Formats: sequence, structure tokens, C-alpha cells
Amino acid sequence: MSRGADIDLGTTGNRYCERVGLASVPCVEDVLDRDEVSLFHLMVVALLERGRPMTVEQIAERLTEAGAVARSGDMVLALKRAWHGREPVFRDPRGGLGLNLSSSELDRMMWHAGLRPPRFQPPEPPPEPAQPGDEVPLTENELTAAFYDRSLYGFSAHRQAAAVLDVRLRPMRVDEVEGVLAGMTRYRSPFAADRVRFWRSTLVALDGDGRLTLDRNSPDLGVMRRAVRKLARPVLIQQARHEQWLKLREERDAVLAEERQRQAQEIAHLRRAVIRAVPETEAPGAIALVAIGTRSIRTFVGGELAGVVGVLAEFDVLYGVLHHCVRLRWGFRDEMFPVDWALPGEPSLYETLQGAQEAGVPVDLVVGLAPGWADPWSRARRGSVLKVEPWQVTVRLDDEVWRFDRRDIQAVRLA
Repeated sequence: MSRGADIDLGTTGNRYCERVGLASVPCVEDVLDRDEVSLFHLMVVALLERGRPMTVEQIAERLTEAGAVARSGDMVLALKRAWHGREPVFRDPRGGLGLNLSSSELDRMMWHAGLRPPRFQPPEPPPEPAQPGDEVPLTENELTAAFYDRSLYGFSAHRQAAAVLDVRLRPMRVDEVEGVLAGMTRYRSPFAADRVRFWRSTLVALDGDGRLTLDRNSPDLGVMRRAVRKLARPVLIQQARHEQWLKLREERDAVLAEERQRQAQEIAHLRRAVIRAVPETEAPGAIALVAIGTRSIRTFVGGELAGVVGVLAEFDVLYGVLHHCVRLRWGFRDEMFPVDWALPGEPSLYETLQGAQEAGVPVDLVVGLAPGWADPWSRARRGSVLKVEPWQVTVRLDDEVWRFDRRDIQAVRLA
């Protein structure tokens, strides 16, 4: 099961690599010695390398051939423990392990394994704000950064008052200054006019009208400004970084929105089908094909199977499902199996519901049994999305609030 025997450097014929957009097929040996790459990462790389589901024994053989070693000495057991049902690996009905190509976890693991660069590079830290000289008055931004929601019990009352007067550039009543400081933080001791005369600094004094005034010729003025700016500086640096990340997020969201729009336009023109072969072997005895666009079903049995290839050439892609998984309900069993049919950019049920809630746009929902093909929206009910949860959605239909299992939603569209 060597790399050279099964694949080449291109992705042609490798369904997994083509779907996730890798420029070349990865090699387990190239990833083996990377830092912080776990056995689970190597399992994912082996599946990407093969391009189709594999048994756990096949994966164990490939990893052992590449030089991976299981601490327990049993690679099969080690792989089962490393996987433990986690995304993006899933078990198909035949017992093989495949990749859920729509999983966001797969994109993260490919980046971690060095198979693709990060989609967005973290920015360089913004330059630290310039430190003004002691002769420069404080600004409102510096005052807020220094005092807001901070404990000022260790910062003298006369410096607090001087900082406010330095920013406001005018004499102020004691209650005005106290109001400004009280509005910034509750972690301080208030002061009154009768205590001002006991302050030992020449920074602040009471004028003839009982207002607090700042002596701009005091030798303590520069010391006060330095002390306030020392408190403010870490906060201002953090604010600059936060603003940088907000800008980066806006740019990233714009790029992702443009990418989703482009993918949606490409998907809108695809011709789609679902096929089912029985038995699921290399030589099936019968094949059923569902054409999504025309809502028609064709079957091929025995000698008719030779015509399947020509019919499939009429289609672009095998059709995916709204939930990006298939639901199996049989007796007491009710399970969801991930599938990789959905293409990048194709909205999932969660994305559609979440988008409708955020935008305040009503939706048409089809809930319960699958509708007829002639008119798939005949039983749709229009309403507004109130809340989207991992497995449930709360909607308002006809002035009543309903809570549905997301698995019971057969179709959804923005109204």
C-alpha cells in the first residue's frame, strides 16, 4: 500500500483532494515528523492520500509502512482510540472510515498538518502609541483608559482631580469633578470640598468661587501626567490591537462572503443526481439514479448497466443533502451519518436558519414527512426563526411558537 503504487503528485482521480482544493496529494511520510502532529492527524492524512474510505486495518498498514509507531504496539487499537468518533472521520455503512469533507475540523487539521497555509495570516502587532511629553496635557482617551473600572485607592485624590481638570481645561466645582470620577469607577474613595485644603500638593486649589483649579506651573504637573499615562498605556495598546483585529475580521468576512457568493453561483448551474447501487460492490446488479433537476428516477438492471456511464456523463455532481448527513430511522434506531456530498459554498440547514434569524428574514419550512416531488413546497409553512440550537430550532408560525427537531426539517428557503 505504498504511495507510489496508488497515487501521483497530482490530484486527478483523488476525490478527497479535488474536493478540498489541495494542489497535490499529501504524503504521510512528509507529515510524520512535524511537531504536534498526532496519530489522528496521520489518520486524516492517510485518508486524504488515498482519496477514498479505508478500513482501519488499511490505515494502520499505511502508517506503519511510513514509519509511525504505536506506543501500545497495536496500531489498529491505537487508531481506534485516537479517532473515538471525532470529526472529520466517520464510519460508512460498510465499516470503512471516510472523511466528512464539509467539516470545518478538516480544514483546521489540514492547516495543522502543513497541507495548506492558513487562510488568513495573523497581523503584525500594531505600533505602540507614542508617549507624549510631560508638557502635553492629558486627553479624554488617556483619562478613560487610566481610570475606567480601575481601583484608584492607591492613586491620590489630588492627582485624580488634577487629571480631570487637565483634560477639561477649565475650573470645575468639586461635585462636578467627583461626578466625573464616580462615573468612571466605583473603586475609589470620594472626596468633598472641605478636604481639599488638606491636600499637600500645589497641583489643585480652590478659587474664590469654590471651584477646583489646576496650577499649570506646579512642578507636580508632569509627575501626575506620567503617572496617569503609565496606567493608560497597557489599555491603549490593547485597544489598538482590538481595533486591528476588528478591521482584519471585516476584511476576512468580506473575502469569505465573496467566496460563498462565487461558490453559490457555480453550484446553481450544476446538474445533480443521487445514485444507489445494489449490492455495494465493484459489480452491482442494479443501479437507481435520481435526477434532481427533473425529479425523475431511472433504474438499470442486468444488461442495462452498460448505459449508466453515458447517463452519468450528463450530470456534474452527485447531489448532497440539506443537513450534510443522512438520517437512518429503522425501528428504535435514529442515527445521523455524515456525508461529503455537499459542495463548498452550499448552505447547510444551520447556516440558512442562523442567517434568517440574524437578518430577521422569514423562512418557508417543510417539516415532517418528505413532500411529493411534483410540488416540494406544497406543505411549506412561513414563519420567523426565533432561536437556533445544536439540534433544535424555535420558530413562530401563525402567531404560535413551535420547537422542531432540526432533523425533521425536510426543506427550508428564505421567503
